[in-house]
Amino acid sequence: MNGTIVEISEIAGELILQVALEKELFPLPGQYLSIRSNDPSTVLPVSAYPISARGQVLSLLPDKAEHWHVGQEISLRGPLGNGFSLPVSAGRIGLIGLTQKQALCLLPLARALLDSGKEVALVSDAVLQGLPMDLEILPGEQAIEVCAWAEAAAFAVGREEIGPLLSRYRFESIRKTIEVLVITEMPCSGTAVCGVCAVATKKGWKHACKEGPIFALNELVEE
Repeated sequence: MNGTIVEISEIAGELILQVALEKELFPLPGQYLSIRSNDPSTVLPVSAYPISARGQVLSLLPDKAEHWHVGQEISLRGPLGNGFSLPVSAGRIGLIGLTQKQALCLLPLARALLDSGKEVALVSDAVLQGLPMDLEILPGEQAIEVCAWAEAAAFAVGREEIGPLLSRYRFESIRKTIEVLVITEMPCSGTAVCGVCAVATKKGWKHACKEGPIFALNELVEE
């Protein structure tokens, strides 16, 4: 699919692309798209996480803030990967995205959960705008408390942060669904051939681009 960048904005250092599409896309929270400039000099595509969708205009958070400009034509592939699959029975959901990028990646999930009548708390130290009025925002220091309160939870972390996540929060004793969005470069766009996005799990290495980027917390291990 082709699209055109109609607006570029920045939120606390993170670049957001507003892209007008040929037709509507409906990515699930947690899925990503592969985008590439139609400039023939561009070699590798860039992974981009949907932040919001309004008709045929999609807000994207690219993993690289390079060579984008208003009016630029781009090609998009996706949605790719697996979305979040938190249990429908869970009424209280904790979302933990401490950094700006992590919190932005969780916003589609927050909106979807609120629309379905869930009680949602987002733990973050980010600067966020245009949030749903009924979304509770708490500082990063309350992550443990929110996970204890929640009936299910979702994290967004960089691939290099999986080890600290596992050691810091010690969730092995918590019997509830906890899912992790692993944010990493995925240049091969879901073909799982380059190995750049490999994630260590209890069943061996898995690729975030194809078998993720959502993983169950209890399947992750430190590298």
